[in-house]
Amino acid sequence: MPTPNDPSRTLRAAIHALRAQFFVAGALFATWGVHVPSIKAHYALGEQSLAIAMLAAGAGSVVALLQAGRVLARHAPRTVVPFMALVCVAAVGSLLLPSRYGALLALMLAYGMAAALFDVAINDEATAIERLSGRHLMSGFHGMFSLGGMVGAAAWSALAPAGVTPTQHLLGATAVLGALALAATPFMLRQHRSAPAGGAGLSLPRGPLLLLGVMAGLGLVGEGAMYDWSVLYLRQELGAPTSIASMGYASFSGAMAAGRFGGDWVRARVRPAPLLRASGVLAALGMVLALAVPHPMGSPRFQCNK
Repeated sequence: MPTPNDPSRTLRAAIHALRAQFFVAGALFATWGVHVPSIKAHYALGEQSLAIAMLAAGAGSVVALLQAGRVLARHAPRTVVPFMALVCVAAVGSLLLPSRYGALLALMLAYGMAAALFDVAINDEATAIERLSGRHLMSGFHGMFSLGGMVGAAAWSALAPAGVTPTQHLLGATAVLGALALAATPFMLRQHRSAPAGGAGLSLPRGPLLLLGVMAGLGLVGEGAMYDWSVLYLRQELGAPTSIASMGYASFSGAMAAGRFGGDWVRARVRPAPLLRASGVLAALGMVLALAVPHPMGSPRFQCNK
């Protein structure tokens, strides 16, 4: 019978806690993503101003990623995650509270920085858990991110017809997700570090690593377009009601979750190069079909497993 201090029991608890944190990250991202039309209307923005607000989040992410190695060399993910979760919750929950565009830019910048550090910290924890367990778990963890995105988007699809306002949804959803992140934190690994503090300097990728980085970046261009613009596209260009537009995001996240939950199984049976080619073709076909179908209910959402 396992004891309270049994290492296997502690590791199982850490796995479940990390799954919850990935779920929170995905649901927070979806909670912001489904309200892009609401934000555009609230601040009376054109597409260019809205894109700049999204760029502010991207800029915050880049700044944070450049420092993420240093941060995680000094602090375990268990320390970083709750603080970054609270910043994400505060930023996303407040998106419709100000009336000035400058405040929106500041909130998006803060969200981008905090979300990037949160993401790096939970992935660092996932790497440590894979090493300790000797199992392939990474794709499943990322599946929880996509599942969170599906649930987060579907929640707004269900609540909008019931008369819940966008502000109420943002505040309520972020409160629940913040509580979940804090509740899961005590079960994360206690004392691992990603690297010695002396080796945390910035190192630019070269050679094959640079090529992989470019390929990942190109993949994220398509994925980011789906996350940031799909709901607005369905609402503004195809005339879909709020509930249907949000389900477009949810269906995309659900398809990605299915790919990720099966990703470890597929990766163990298919060589990397053919898998990468097939995934790229599938993703490209999905994007083409989504743009070619003129009716929102017929727009498929496909995405390769990362």
